Amino acid sequence: MIEKLLASQIFGLFIGSLFFSSLIAEEMELTIPKGGKEILAQLSAKQSLELLAKKAEENEEEVVHEPVLVVEEQPVLNIIENQRVALSKGTFFIHGSGALVYKITGFSYTQHAFSLKSKVGVGYFLKDHLAVGANIPSTIKFYPGLMGEIGLSLFSTYFFAINRVFYPYFGGDLTPRYSVQERSFLLSGGVNVGLLLSLSGSVALDFGIEPELYFRLNNQQKWMLELPVGFIGVRAFF
Repeated sequence: MIEKLLASQIFGLFIGSLFFSSLIAEEMELTIPKGGKEILAQLSAKQSLELLAKKAEENEEEVVHEPVLVVEEQPVLNIIENQRVALSKGTFFIHGSGALVYKITGFSYTQHAFSLKSKVGVGYFLKDHLAVGANIPSTIKFYPGLMGEIGLSLFSTYFFAINRVFYPYFGGDLTPRYSVQERSFLLSGGVNVGLLLSLSGSVALDFGIEPELYFRLNNQQKWMLELPVGFIGVRAFF
């Protein structure tokens, strides 16, 4: 009898709890307005986007942007153009050179001599590629015997602009000079053949040969042919 009474009470409590739970659930559903679930979903999506944007900004701040060095290369043609020497009208130049010279004296009875020859001079371009000027040549003969000569040479030279670096040239000169040992005046004429090697817009190396023919001015003098082995010099243009 007592057992039946306890069972009925427990069953009643179980039914009452179920009824109370259903009432609470209905009350909660009533407190949420219509469309509230959609609003909550939209708010959650907006918060997610804001968090993603904030995270992206933090990542950009952490990235270190290293400076990029840009090297601008000068075109090769511009470099070569700047290296070209000025051979135009109105340009002045100074030059100097040295050479080893082999000289043949007389043609019927030949004598041989070796000497060192140097010269310094100035020039001016009357027109493009055509220059005139004056040199002061000096010669020291060391075989046979020791002799010296000094003179004043007038020259004219034409330069061929076939390249931006190399400039062949051809010219002639007339040189009165004085022989210190013989105490006599000499007169010679020659040709100048050479090549300029441009180092910059104002400096060039000078390579060439300058054979000279000495004229017989009196009975004591003889015809002489002077054959330089070759000379090397420098020219400066301004």
